[in-house]
Amino acid sequence: MDGNLCRCTGYRPIWDAARALCDDAEDLVRGPCGTPCRECPERDVCEQDCNAEDKKAAEDDKAVCCTSSKDKVKAYRDTFLADQSWRDQPIKMFPKELMEDGSAVAALLTRPLMVVDRSEYHAGGTWFKPTTLTDLLALLKEFGGIRSGVCKLVVGNTEVGIETRFKQAVYPRLISPAESITELYSMNVTDENLIIGACCSLSTIQHECEILGADPSLTRSVMPIHDMLRWFASTQIRNVACLGGNLVTASPISDMNPMLAAMGATLTLSSLDDQNEIVRRHVRVSDFFLKYRTVDLKPTEVLECISVPRLGKVMEYVKPFKQARRREDDISIVTAGMKVKLTIQESKFVISDASIAYGGMVGFNSICYHK
Repeated sequence: MDGNLCRCTGYRPIWDAARALCDDAEDLVRGPCGTPCRECPERDVCEQDCNAEDKKAAEDDKAVCCTSSKDKVKAYRDTFLADQSWRDQPIKMFPKELMEDGSAVAALLTRPLMVVDRSEYHAGGTWFKPTTLTDLLALLKEFGGIRSGVCKLVVGNTEVGIETRFKQAVYPRLISPAESITELYSMNVTDENLIIGACCSLSTIQHECEILGADPSLTRSVMPIHDMLRWFASTQIRNVACLGGNLVTASPISDMNPMLAAMGATLTLSSLDDQNEIVRRHVRVSDFFLKYRTVDLKPTEVLECISVPRLGKVMEYVKPFKQARRREDDISIVTAGMKVKLTIQESKFVISDASIAYGGMVGFNSICYHK
């Protein structure tokens, strides 16, 4: 239920829904207002169905559960469980050509795609789905890059959706990279680095880090990432949001950016040169953020991947920190990433190197100490 945890809905309906699933739900005698019907000061004049049923039950000396959630559970039993034809809906709602991998239509969908949206929603626009990194960079080069005002890169849509829906932003051209671009969607481990594709969803990264954490040589490197992502937004958001978008958006209170900076992570930025060859440059995360909402990314460049150095098997530690008003699904007040490397001198532990980065203090602060 963490995706529904929001101050906008209030906590009582969430509590009510949870209680409706418990064995003692029959003991609840509450209406939509949250007040027990038999204790309500307006019981005699209240016309809610729950109150009417409870008064009748009281006359018959029977206990009745009068919660809005209980009504929904009953409706669920009478509709969904009575007729379960809805189970086949995911299959029936799509043409067979889309469901069969070997069909001609499925083969066409693996090719680059351009869709012209002539609807009034978000003032229309043209969508592009490049299937190779070269095609993606060629589109950015053709349209003048993502800062031109006419082009936007969309992956999880968690940021662009807000811009278009609530800030009235209009992007005539929207580019959504296909998952066939392995450079953007893959996640690999080398002898020196953990390499994360910029379009990898946060849930994928969290899951892979949990698996990799079983390897003692990788535990210190991947588990801090896993632990920070555990409190990053909600499960539904993590399923679609990508790490690259989190970095390029440059939120000053982002959960991941300070920790990646402290870990010494490096970004690979790609673009096309005049001969249409891919050119890559590398920028440390700590140098990537220039000022509030401004990053070191050229207009025709795209963030390809993030390289996180592997920590030593011993004497090197990374710890993420997040302070928020509540633990689940809340925006950070301040975040921090801290990496410490120890050595032994004269039978004592000595800090030989330390990197500490804070987010949310004054924009994005990166404070590094080296000894």
